[in-house]
Amino acid sequence: MVDVGNAAAAALATGHLVERGAARVATITAPLDTTAGRERLEGWRDTLVTAGLTPGAWEEGDYTPAGGAAAMRRLLERDEPFDALFVASAQMASGALGVLQAQGLRVPEDVLIATLDNNYFSTSTTPPLTTVDLHTEQKGAMMVQALIRLIEGATVDTEVFVPITLIERDSTRRL
Repeated sequence: MVDVGNAAAAALATGHLVERGAARVATITAPLDTTAGRERLEGWRDTLVTAGLTPGAWEEGDYTPAGGAAAMRRLLERDEPFDALFVASAQMASGALGVLQAQGLRVPEDVLIATLDNNYFSTSTTPPLTTVDLHTEQKGAMMVQALIRLIEGATVDTEVFVPITLIERDSTRRL
């Protein structure tokens, strides 16, 4: 298995929000019927509890911009204040950002946003989104290398985790 540490990635993003001064961090989760969704929710929750903060409101998304937008609307309808948002994928974060902006909320001035996946969806928004790079190209290369080794009859590690990196962008830089 070649994978990323989903809980660690969520913890890195959530911890960054806390370091930037967030006290009420909400989240839009990945689908909770997936391992990644449950692990990312766990990383968010554990990081806040460790920081002495109460986990904020959360809504489930579906990895799409439309799903992120719908989850963001549900979060806003709950009328539970938050000053930061961890979103379990950049696609959902791009949809959530649009809803926040349509409601007159400014990012990062009113709400900080951090997400996962360093891709088009994290770089093409205004402002660009702070993200945890899951190094998917490296993950793919490592999977191919492991497969080739198996075909050649060699042994491989049963679990390999790809390193993750936080990339700070304007969505968490208060001006």
